[in-house]
Amino acid sequence: MIYTERKPQKSVYSDPVSPFIFHTPAVEDFRLFAVERMDRYHFRRDITKKFTPRQLDPILDGYKFTNAYRILDRVTQFEIEHVVDGEFANEQSHAAAIFIFRTLNSVETYAAIPAELLYRAFAGRGQIFKHLNEYKSKGNVIFGNAYLMPSGHTEGYTSRLDFFEAMLEQLIASGDLIALYNSLVIEFSFDILRKYKGMGDFLAYQYALDYSYRHKHVDYDSFIVPGVGCVRGMKKVFPGITRKEMPAVLSALTEVGMGPSFRPLEVDGQVFPLRGNDVQNLFCEYDKYTRVLRKEGRMKAHFDHPYRTLPEPVIPRAWR
Repeated sequence: MIYTERKPQKSVYSDPVSPFIFHTPAVEDFRLFAVERMDRYHFRRDITKKFTPRQLDPILDGYKFTNAYRILDRVTQFEIEHVVDGEFANEQSHAAAIFIFRTLNSVETYAAIPAELLYRAFAGRGQIFKHLNEYKSKGNVIFGNAYLMPSGHTEGYTSRLDFFEAMLEQLIASGDLIALYNSLVIEFSFDILRKYKGMGDFLAYQYALDYSYRHKHVDYDSFIVPGVGCVRGMKKVFPGITRKEMPAVLSALTEVGMGPSFRPLEVDGQVFPLRGNDVQNLFCEYDKYTRVLRKEGRMKAHFDHPYRTLPEPVIPRAWR
């Protein structure tokens, strides 16, 4: 298990997880949320708009939520097409480019880096970070805001860019970068990244997921790291659950599935079921949804184009 508790707590949840905990009104409400989120994705993919969600929902229809599948979000779609499945000078450059993209977590910033530097990202990494500093000095926003990232100041660096440039150099010098690049085991990748200062549990998990998209036979369900939003969402669905128990419950719920009403992602006749990291993220989005529904908080990001048709999804080459 990832988390440790200061004081052991009694709980109705155990490992292996009892199937009975997945037949409660709270779990069914969460499943309905997953179904409705995916219904809206199918609606936006259908150019004829013949398929429609079962019911209108002013929260789901009026605010931005991430997709039920992590790979379907705009940033990850770009990453799969241009970074994970991109062309690079060698494996070292490919590995460095994946690290740089996830660190930036921004399509716009990554696209602003000259293509010739990215192609040889390993040899040209110093020039890439110099370019990024110059890009930043012109008033451009460098980083996406999806994840909490260390500032670097607490470790003695003047900026976040300098901090992550130094981390990349450490990964290269230790041989860990290539180990990440070739790893088929999420937990192994996570353990490598977690050694580095500034890499918290959830951030290390996100980098590990990005490197995993290069491979076909990856087990996404036996090792899952719940983020802060997921923890809040799971506590609403599973009263009394501890953080220590959450990975096992997430894994079991992934195996059980979202029910017969859930229409999974299908591309060219190939069906892609939800993975453990997807269910983890759905709990985070469920927490946002219920906070607005119960008037416990509000969301800033309004959704202003619910009828815009989505392009065909990009699936990692290894998965196809």
